[in-house]
Amino acid sequence: MRGLFKVPTGEYRIIEDLIAVEEKARVYVDSSLWCIHGDYSKGKMFIDSLSKLTASFVQLHPIMLGWFADPHFTDSVPPNPAKIVDILSKCNPSLSILIGDIVNGSGEYRSPSVQENWFSCAWNYMKDKLPNMLWVKGNHDVDPGCQYYYEWCERLWCFKAGAFKIIAFDTFSEEEVIPGTSHYFLSLNDLLWLKRRLTEDPSAKIIVAHHPLDQWYPHAVMVFKNTNIVCTLTGHTHKVLYNNLQNIDVLINGSAGPDSKEPYASLTLCYKDGTCSSVAVGEVSIVKKTDKEYTIKVDKVKPFKEKTLVPIRIVEKLEGKPINIILMCTPGKEEYLAIDETKIESSTSFYVLGQGIKADTEPYDTWTCFCRKTWVSYYARNKTLKYSIIKNNK
Repeated sequence: MRGLFKVPTGEYRIIEDLIAVEEKARVYVDSSLWCIHGDYSKGKMFIDSLSKLTASFVQLHPIMLGWFADPHFTDSVPPNPAKIVDILSKCNPSLSILIGDIVNGSGEYRSPSVQENWFSCAWNYMKDKLPNMLWVKGNHDVDPGCQYYYEWCERLWCFKAGAFKIIAFDTFSEEEVIPGTSHYFLSLNDLLWLKRRLTEDPSAKIIVAHHPLDQWYPHAVMVFKNTNIVCTLTGHTHKVLYNNLQNIDVLINGSAGPDSKEPYASLTLCYKDGTCSSVAVGEVSIVKKTDKEYTIKVDKVKPFKEKTLVPIRIVEKLEGKPINIILMCTPGKEEYLAIDETKIESSTSFYVLGQGIKADTEPYDTWTCFCRKTWVSYYARNKTLKYSIIKNNK
């Protein structure tokens, strides 16, 4: 196995963008966004390997990140994360990232309050709802003698997503923590690891860490010198907030927290030029009116930096191949999407991503897997796209 993490249920989750899988393994990936080489059967959010196989995350823009922090699961599902997971499931991001405080430990490393089955509750509730799910550790996820988090995910990981590298960082190191406190504690070894990940290539970096960057930046100034960090996605504070620090966008969404009165899911759309746009969403409605016709409405939107359209990903199978359609929805407006055998129409602009698709306009982006299959995306600025599907694409 490579690029995978085996959880206590016997299933596997992703921690890298390139994976190698043994036969007879259940791996939680959205197969519409992975170029898979080998035999498998698939469910909605997982594949079951029928042979040894490899798979690469499709490095094609735009890439849609869905994220939030502070769900604080126990042996039951709290109402705020239940609402956010429902919203995020409808938005259907390319990658889903939970940024710490997965469970409701003491938060101050002062008593063995974390229960082993809390992580099981979180995993089982979300695994079939959120595509390509990744976790980040928070201060409520560990307590003295309670290291169950490490049975469910790595605390440091990197994931290549097109022009971006997503880096998960641990801001509550047990090597440094002072019991009775909930603020950040940084390990020197972890900071050196982070420095290497930030400087080893020129890609645009997105750091995902539980504590907001402005809290721990003064203790890591040298780590960020001469780096290309686009933004940090964080939580800990149980609100939706925006800050900018040294030209780094600091995005905070801990609104799943138990004391939050307004839970939001966050969406970050990553473009091929290394920029991204982000928005928090409080309500989404998607109605499938016919087999290939939808209405979509997004309400209760909170911009981070500036007003932006809201991306919603819909997956359809066209001539046997999964095609990803990312609609750019105007908040408060009912949008529609209609698909037939030769044309995709919408009330708004949209992107189409897939393998073996050809359209009547120039591609927005292309990517060729090591297996030599070519994936392509198109941008339908004028709200209509004529297309055809190429069989046996190489």
